[in-house]
Parts: sequence; structure tokens; C-alpha cells
Amino acid sequence: MKKETMREVKIQPACYAAIEKIVSHSQRFGSVDEYVNFVLAELLFGADHDRMTDDEQRGVEQRLKELGYLS
Repeated sequence: MKKETMREVKIQPACYAAIEKIVSHSQRFGSVDEYVNFVLAELLFGADHDRMTDDEQRGVEQRLKELGYLS
């Protein structure tokens, strides 16, 4: 299998910090890069094989509420 080349993407510091907090509470994602790649795949391709568990989804939603992104 051919190894994919990774590319860099710049994001705002506040977004990075928010993602770091989500990752720190996750058992699924080991880094910001893993989380960002998962979210982008979901948005772009609807990647069913990488779905979060219900507990992980609730954890992300709770953290986003704590950060003020969800009401």
C-alpha cells in the first residue's frame, strides 16, 4: 500500500487550543492531527468506519458546551 504524504494546514490558535482540550478528554484520539483528520473525513466523505462511540460523542459535545461553542 502506498504511504500518503501529509500536508500542513494552518488554523487559528483558539481553534487549536479547543481541539487540544477535546483530545485530552478523548480515549480515541492521540493528537490534534488525528482529531482534525477524523473530523475532515467525516465532513468530506462521511467516513462511517471511523465513527466515535456514543460516549465519545457525548464527551465532545459536553466539552464544546463548556467552551461555549454549543448551547
